[in-house]
Amino acid sequence: MKQISILSIIILMIIPTLTGCDLSFSNKNNVNMLVLFKSDIEKYEDFNEKLKSDKKINLDFDYLIDDDEYYTGDLWSAIEIGLNEKLKNEDIDIIANIPTPYLYEPIKNKQLESFEKYLDKDKFNISNIYQPIVDISKKAGNGEIFFLSPSFNNKMLVINNDIFNKLKINVPTNTLTWSEVYDLSLLINKKGKDFEDIYPISLGPGGKSGLFMDFELLTSVRELSLLDNSSNIYPNKEWITLIDQFVKLFKTNGESNKLDSIDDMFFQGKVGMKILYPKDLNVLYNKYSTQELGFKLANFEYTVLPAPEFDDKKNITYIDMKNLAISKNSKKKDLAWKTIKYAMSKDYASFMANSERNAFMGKFTSYKDDEILKIYSKKYEGINPEFFYSGTEGPTKPEDFTEEKYVYYHKLARKYFPDMIENKLTVEKGIEKIRNDFKKKTEGN
Repeated sequence: MKQISILSIIILMIIPTLTGCDLSFSNKNNVNMLVLFKSDIEKYEDFNEKLKSDKKINLDFDYLIDDDEYYTGDLWSAIEIGLNEKLKNEDIDIIANIPTPYLYEPIKNKQLESFEKYLDKDKFNISNIYQPIVDISKKAGNGEIFFLSPSFNNKMLVINNDIFNKLKINVPTNTLTWSEVYDLSLLINKKGKDFEDIYPISLGPGGKSGLFMDFELLTSVRELSLLDNSSNIYPNKEWITLIDQFVKLFKTNGESNKLDSIDDMFFQGKVGMKILYPKDLNVLYNKYSTQELGFKLANFEYTVLPAPEFDDKKNITYIDMKNLAISKNSKKKDLAWKTIKYAMSKDYASFMANSERNAFMGKFTSYKDDEILKIYSKKYEGINPEFFYSGTEGPTKPEDFTEEKYVYYHKLARKYFPDMIENKLTVEKGIEKIRNDFKKKTEGN
């Protein structure tokens, strides 16, 4: 009998080694997390290790879409349908990496747990969380918080000081409006004619042929629908004014055949201003080789400011975030909340800010205090880290399109936006063509 007992102990000691299992975590300390794509799972390894080490909680993973396989259907619809089905399952505790537009329906269908009671019970200090994160959640939840994002991405404006000084233009030090950016672009265009290869502005990686994509991102703060229920593109009259504004702004770059590369040209020292995406910080701080970039990085002084504002939307920022939420059917809601609370904590924010190993795909931590700002101030020397956290509100609205309709809209916009830039079409005529072609296609006429 004693031999059997000893043998049993030996087997129990060997099993973890053979299987890779950690028996120190019982099932009661496991939380089931649903992520968007299969490939997302490996991104959470660091977070899971920190969670186990600091909170003795272990994550088990499931996913909605297997992106190892080529997907031929409507991906957006598949995500919506798959999420709805998974949230009926009691085995799902947390959903992660889900963009905000996909959370409207689960909130409406009462499939997500409100965070309000947990925030009150834990006396969770929401004031340390970047305010637009909270604002977006409350907008989607009709005043309640149903999701939070541990990190986020934001856009900024970067200025080539050397070009401004060469052209004897004062370098701005405060947030600009889009009207002021346009005036500066006109000035750079006028004064730059005496110099070779100086351009006013890059609005993003799209360049000339992809201006429609940059335009869409930069007007997200307007919170306007691109498509209504009657298949009308640009249903709000404000779209005409906005498209005209951004086409005119891009036209200040002139008629060069290089304008599809204007984003790279900023880093080559040829462009006065650029909308800066978080990934661009790695270029700005010389973290890539010439071979990786495909061009030689110029050496110039620069100033980084918050992204330009619309005159009537000065508090709304250009935020992008991926969210954590708790399933209403979870049997481990308290443990799921502890997991989310840790993801939103100062401890994990410090880890993210110092290491840049971030499961939640944002460049900046949602938790913010003086110590976090000091980390960013040291990491991005010369940039005021408060500019990463500009604004007090965030834009959000439900998705207007199916994937198929969105792809076709982009096909039309890619065709007609360059024609508007080149004066082959007026803005009004270009919009009319996009509207008419889209309606014919989608209504089968």
